[in-house]
Amino acid sequence: LPHLLEKIPIAESALLTVMKKRPSAPSISDDDDNDDDDDDTNSNSNSNSSDDEDSDCSSSEEEEDPVYLAPKTDLSERVISSLSTMAWTDPDYPIPTLERRWISPDQIVFTSRTKALEHASELVKRDKMIDKVLFGFGARGVQLRPSKPTKAHALQAGKYRFERDGLWVVGQEEDWQEDRAERIIRKEKREAKRLAKDSQKAKKVHESKAISQSDGSSTNETTENNDTPSKDEASTIDCIASSKKGFPSVLGENSNDETAEDAMAVTPSESVSESTTTTVDGDIIRSDGDCLSQKPVPDVSAQIGTTTPSAVVVVGSSQVVEKRKRGPPGPPRRIKASSNWRMNEAQISLCYSAILEHYENVMNTVKARALYSELSDGFDVFRERGRGRYDMELPVFDTAQFDFLNSIEKAPWMPIVRQILGEDVSLIHKGAFLSLPGSEAQVYHQDGVHLNKTIQKPCHAVNVFIPLVDLTEDNGPTEFCLGTHYLGYEGWTKDMLETPLPMAGTPVIFDYRLGHRGMGNSSSDCRPVVYCTYAPTSGKKDFRDSVNFSRKRYHRLGDLVEKPLSREERAQIRRQRGAKTRDV
Repeated sequence: LPHLLEKIPIAESALLTVMKKRPSAPSISDDDDNDDDDDDTNSNSNSNSSDDEDSDCSSSEEEEDPVYLAPKTDLSERVISSLSTMAWTDPDYPIPTLERRWISPDQIVFTSRTKALEHASELVKRDKMIDKVLFGFGARGVQLRPSKPTKAHALQAGKYRFERDGLWVVGQEEDWQEDRAERIIRKEKREAKRLAKDSQKAKKVHESKAISQSDGSSTNETTENNDTPSKDEASTIDCIASSKKGFPSVLGENSNDETAEDAMAVTPSESVSESTTTTVDGDIIRSDGDCLSQKPVPDVSAQIGTTTPSAVVVVGSSQVVEKRKRGPPGPPRRIKASSNWRMNEAQISLCYSAILEHYENVMNTVKARALYSELSDGFDVFRERGRGRYDMELPVFDTAQFDFLNSIEKAPWMPIVRQILGEDVSLIHKGAFLSLPGSEAQVYHQDGVHLNKTIQKPCHAVNVFIPLVDLTEDNGPTEFCLGTHYLGYEGWTKDMLETPLPMAGTPVIFDYRLGHRGMGNSSSDCRPVVYCTYAPTSGKKDFRDSVNFSRKRYHRLGDLVEKPLSREERAQIRRQRGAKTRDV
């Protein structure tokens, strides 16, 4: 419409198209003709000059840059009419508007570039905290030594990772530390062996030099000095003297007062600037084989002249000792695994027995009532989630004995749930999974979908899985695809897979929209898991999953049939009854 064209800010120069005609490259035949013309310039100068002028004029006309006006389209030549005016003012067909938007990696939309950059820098800080607390890597990828983080740091870093990956494994801030400590110990052992070999070699070199120097000093003894230093003192003096820049390596007749004073004038930093290695005996061996002893230095003022022995002591012992006082770091700390936010042994045993008992009662009921066809469709308290894998609702979980599952205040993992969903949360469902030996892997799936199909919303529900046995790669752990809780990224990706292997009673918390699947159980033992689903409580209607937790789509099983007694149990009951009859 002409009205719309007037609103579009188009520069006037955009309607003009400048077309420059590039001169064609000269051909080989043209070059040959030009050469022939140059050869004939002396004979036909007049004719050639006139021809050149004509050619120059024609070439100048061809090299002009004509400007062409773009042809007008039918749309641009249209005039305002009553029909176009009515269409312009029609509220049912609004005029399209264009706006720039920035989408962050966590799918948050920004209309301001400044705010988008600020959020991006905040995400970088979060990633650094995740790497430091949960994985033990510094800002530049340096492996950190084991250290126990506080609860506040663990909760904050865990929340950042949950928002980024959709997964939170309790104790993830401690998993890397045991492996890192073992690596550091192995590395230090290798370094200690290497240093031991180097120190032995340096010690042999030092002993051989000391013997040769003592032999040389005994032949050059002077009668003026009756107090001759011992063999160890001579080697020590020679080591200290040789470490000085410009100081003679052997003190004897060739040394004078000026040379001694110049040597002692060298600063301590210059005297110990070269690389050194500490031996087993505490001596410091230079890279060139000379020695700087940390042992007390004897009085050598008689042989050095006017030089004070205190200067030698400062250079030879004090400064070197202070420089080597720190030494290598000690052994890495052994971080003891905490029990925060986990089930204790009694709770694990109680849930384990209840799950197996419920499974046996359901199977006995199916066998007694011949409900094999209904078993494939599922019951209200017992549903098959794949071959050898069952989802169960236990009525016993609603009793006071299992308050650590029912009560919001007594559940040990509630601080993590509140860190994710807020203070006001509610338990919307609970149950148990049982994976029998030989069960197959599940199909990749998501427990819930996005509540909004156009905009990424925060987490609206979480699942808490608590394994009742130690998970291994054989007994069917749960495989998660990180980042699939983002809108538009729900597909399975091999590079983003993670399979946690927590200990018994350690919760694994994940976003309700995160893609996952249960792996096959190739072990000889069953793998029971307790699960709880939480959602935030707000003034509006609370979240309820009417698909996964609806009982209307399943058969009603009714009262369960208890496990029939065995022959031994029935015989024992008869004996007890007979004993009571005889007593009467």
